[in-house]
Amino acid sequence: DLGVTKEGDPLSVDLTQFLTDPKSAKSFSAKGLPSWLSLDGATGKLSGTPPYTQNHQFAGPYSGIIITATNTAGSSNATARGTVLKKIVPPKWAANPIVLADAFEDSSYSADTAQHVVNPEGATIRYTLVSQTPPPWLNVGASSGTVFGTPKQPGNVEGVLSLSTTIDGVNYTDSTTFKFKIIHVNHPPKWLANPIRLPKTTHG
Repeated sequence: DLGVTKEGDPLSVDLTQFLTDPKSAKSFSAKGLPSWLSLDGATGKLSGTPPYTQNHQFAGPYSGIIITATNTAGSSNATARGTVLKKIVPPKWAANPIVLADAFEDSSYSADTAQHVVNPEGATIRYTLVSQTPPPWLNVGASSGTVFGTPKQPGNVEGVLSLSTTIDGVNYTDSTTFKFKIIHVNHPPKWLANPIRLPKTTHG
C-alpha cells in the first residue's frame, strides 16, 4: 500500500522497504502508474505530486500498479495501490483592504468586488455587507458581489464585505475591508422658488 496523500502534496515511497532484503534488488520497473507518479528504476523510489484541479480529477483511490524488482537471479512482481484525498481550497479575498474606484456625488455608483476574489473551486459565493460607516445608501448584490448605490455627499467610505460558500457540506467564510472615495461634484445654482416673490415696497 502506497498510503494516502492529498492533492497538491508530494508523495515519496521507497519500494525497497517492501522487500524481505532491501538490498537484494538491482533494478525496478513499474506498469500502470498514474500520470503524476514516476519510478526511479535504479533506487526503487516512487515520487510525484497529484495535481490539484478544480474538478479534483486525481482524487480518489488508484490501483492496478504492477511493480517488478529484478536482480541476477530473476524478478518478482507485486501490485500496489494508494489513495489521493481531495483538497478543498475555499474562496478568499485576494487582498485586505481592497480599494475600489472612486464614486461621484449624486451619481449612480457600482463596483465589482468579485474580481478581487480567488475562487479555485469555482464555488457559488454569497456576498454580505457586514458593516458600513456610513452610508445607508450602499448595497451589495448577494450573488454578484457588486456594491452599488447613489452617494449624496462627498467623503471617504470604508466597510467590511463578507463572502460565504458551502463545499461538500462545509461552510467557509472570509471577509475584507473595502475603501473608496466620493468625489464632490459642482452643481448648477438652484432657485429656492420659482417664481420669486419680491418684497413689497412702499412709495412715500
